[in-house]
Amino acid sequence: MRAGQNQLVSRSVKGMTIGTPLEAILDGRDALLAVAVDGEPLPLEHGFPVRMLVPGLDRYVGACKRLTCLQVTTFDAFDPYWVRRGWSADAPAKTAPRIDTPKPSAQRRASDP
Repeated sequence: MRAGQNQLVSRSVKGMTIGTPLEAILDGRDALLAVAVDGEPLPLEHGFPVRMLVPGLDRYVGACKRLTCLQVTTFDAFDPYWVRRGWSADAPAKTAPRIDTPKPSAQRRASDP
């Protein structure tokens, strides 16, 4: 890796390009290249032959199915598929978990059908 390089570009069998910030891959999270699941080769619908997954990033930045090539570059030098269409280059996953608890008035009574 050369100084200033900040993007890993992954390419799929069909030519799709995904740009992932190198910082997200090198910061200690469990980024991986998956080739199997439960001891069996990765199924085609899940990304055979290789699928890249980077936790904490939206799929268009952190996941590439049917991976064929990886290239380290810069965001200035290359805009991947979705970035060329105006999407964010770093795309943190925006999760909004919630736990709903019914109010007492919403609980069913034994006599309700």
